[in-house]
Amino acid sequence: MSKAVYICARHPDGLPATPADIEAVGRRLAADNITPHPTRVIVAPGLLGGIFNPVPSLPARHHSVCMGNLLTPGEDWWIPGADPPEGTHAIFRVSDEAFEVLTDMVGSRTVWYVHTDDLLVAATSQRALVHILQAFEPNPGVFPWMVFTGTLGLTGSWDRQIRRLQGNARLHLDRATWRLTVEERPVRFEPEPASVGEHARILRETIENAFSRLDLDRSKWILNG
Repeated sequence: MSKAVYICARHPDGLPATPADIEAVGRRLAADNITPHPTRVIVAPGLLGGIFNPVPSLPARHHSVCMGNLLTPGEDWWIPGADPPEGTHAIFRVSDEAFEVLTDMVGSRTVWYVHTDDLLVAATSQRALVHILQAFEPNPGVFPWMVFTGTLGLTGSWDRQIRRLQGNARLHLDRATWRLTVEERPVRFEPEPASVGEHARILRETIENAFSRLDLDRSKWILNG
């Protein structure tokens, strides 16, 4: 699976890593039974990023990337501040004025981030964050979850510095003021009064509509059974 990490520095010379460091992260994250696609390194003033094992189907434009699939991309999907597109994704959007991360309705691609007085680091991998920060602070709050369920719980991370961006959320950094805002829009499910047959019809139409809008180049995808 492709992964991404972005480092945004408050000062142009404040980046704690180099392109070589990004490539080193990619080697550490790569599985030992496949040959991954070469890491795509993103370099801009005050910004450094990496897309690890970038498959050709990933939507990308300028320094922005969609980790996943877009159902309604729109011409401005890659611009910070634009309306969130529908799909299953985590989107990293970059401009000279802002850095932004979007998650889809259910958070199908988890995004982790650390925000300090000088840095914002966001990634789809906790290991990538720890490697970039060169620091690890164990989070005892997830230990009971891991022992009893084998998971990190609802919002926890291995490292107490790291925060999880919830589903249906927008993280926005104003690069001039260094002000970070996180907008989380809870998803509410409420029952609709209808017969079993009507619910079945609505479900069938919803599935058909979703698949009809799925525009995938099948030469670039493999379904493993």
